[in-house]
Order: sequence, then structure tokens, then C-alpha cells
Amino acid sequence: MEQAVHFSVNDKQLIGVLHTGIKPSKDIAVLIVVGGPQTRVGSHRQFVLLSRYLAANGFSNLRFDYAGMGDSEGEESNFMEVSDDIEGALISLKKHSGVKKVVIWGLCDAASSALIFAKKKSCDDLAGMILLNPWVRSEQGEAKAIVKHYYLNRLKDKSFWLKVFSLKFNLKNSFSSLADNLAKMLAKEPIKVQQEEELTTDDNYISHMLEGLQKLKFPLMLVISGDDLTASEFLDLVSSSTPWKEQISSKVNHKVTIPTANHTFSSQKWRQEVEYVCEKWLKTLHE
Repeated sequence: MEQAVHFSVNDKQLIGVLHTGIKPSKDIAVLIVVGGPQTRVGSHRQFVLLSRYLAANGFSNLRFDYAGMGDSEGEESNFMEVSDDIEGALISLKKHSGVKKVVIWGLCDAASSALIFAKKKSCDDLAGMILLNPWVRSEQGEAKAIVKHYYLNRLKDKSFWLKVFSLKFNLKNSFSSLADNLAKMLAKEPIKVQQEEELTTDDNYISHMLEGLQKLKFPLMLVISGDDLTASEFLDLVSSSTPWKEQISSKVNHKVTIPTANHTFSSQKWRQEVEYVCEKWLKTLHE
């Protein structure tokens, strides 16, 4: 069964769709957090299809519009400013489903929002998180990922060398772009002064994500696309940062990589694989 629900956050009415599971679990429901400036439907109806799949397999869930998006009131916020919205949706999901705990599901900057939420809010009502291709974009991180995962792969590509030898390749522009990315990659990041305020900004959101991760006392599932710059940036961050590496190693109890998938798992095959692995992991929490 699907029904519209509304809940109040900071004097604004937010709208979501509740999917009641078939023979639903009374222990766990899933809160689908939206990534990017989009509505509860998702790219290629991804969130609709995921919600229906989870409900058909016993997990009630809620997908909702942030303030200022879709059918919800208010002004649009970015992914760093939605902790109140997530909290309101979580309370509404528990109320309507009657579950004891909630698992947050988030793709891209929704995964980032989930970890920022963990820093700022109580996690007592959470049983876990499913994080897909978390967003940790920085100028240096992006440049590193481009050099490592684009330029090096191009050197292994037969078509690249055919263009070079047929003189159809613009060496000047390509080397200029490579040099620019190398300079960004090797540049020292500015020292950030610790602020007393808890406002999350472009300068500190990655550290706030880490602080949220450090708070968590429950298991995480990590889903990674093999053909995605955002996923590559996240993996590079984890491999190069001891605190990130330690936290991911200790908190993630199941990691799935879909080698050929793009960022949003846009094919039916990739989408169904995501649905299946998420369902199976949720059942391990339910047992």
C-alpha cells in the first residue's frame, strides 16, 4: 500500500510517500533520503522502484521531498542543511509504520547528508545506514580522481593511441588539462581554523561526515559503482586518510561493488542488483 503523508519541520509542511510492506517487519523500516536537487521520485524513477521492491519484500519505507523541493513547503536547501528534514521524516516513518528502528538509505550527497545528520542529531532510532557512492567532492580530490582514474585509463585504451597516431588528438589541450589537474592534486589544502559554530559548509562538510561516522554504533553497508568518478573520489579519500580508513574498516560490515555501474545505477540490471543486495543486508539486521 502507498499513501501520501505530511509532517511539520520548522513550521513547514513536508510531503512524502509511505510504502507499507507486505507482512511488514515491526523492527526495521527504511528512510530513503534524496540526493541532489531532485524529488522523491529519483533519477529514472529509482526511488519509486526501490520503495516498491522493499515493501514487496517486507520493509515499510518512506521517501520524501526536502523543504522547497517537489510538493514540500519552504525554500530549497542544499545537502549540508537538511538534518532537520531527515529527523522529521524519521519520526514520521516510525509513527506510521510502528517500527522500533530505521535504516537510512542514501545515494551520492544523500549519503553525505546521512553522515552529517549523525553528527548533529541523535542516532538512537537508527539500526544502520546504506551508503551508495558518497559525495566527498573537493577541488583536490576531484583532480586526483581525474588523473588516477581517467588519464591513466586512457593510456590503456586502444582508441586513444589510434587518435594519437592518426594525428586526430589535440596534444596541446590534453597536456594543458593534465597539468592543471596535477597542480590541483599536488596543491596543499589550506589549514582550516576550527569554528565554534556547527554550521556545515563547503569547507568542512567532509570532516563533519567523518565526525558523524565516528559517532555511529551500528553497522553500515557500502555500495560502490565501478564506473563513477564520485565513487572513485570517495575510495581515494578512504585509502589516503587514516581516520577514514579506520572508520570504514570498523563500521562497514558489508561492501558491494558493481563493476560496470554508473553513478545512479541507471540500467535495469544495476538497479535490480542494488535492490537485491540491500534487501538481503536488511534481512541480516532483522534476523
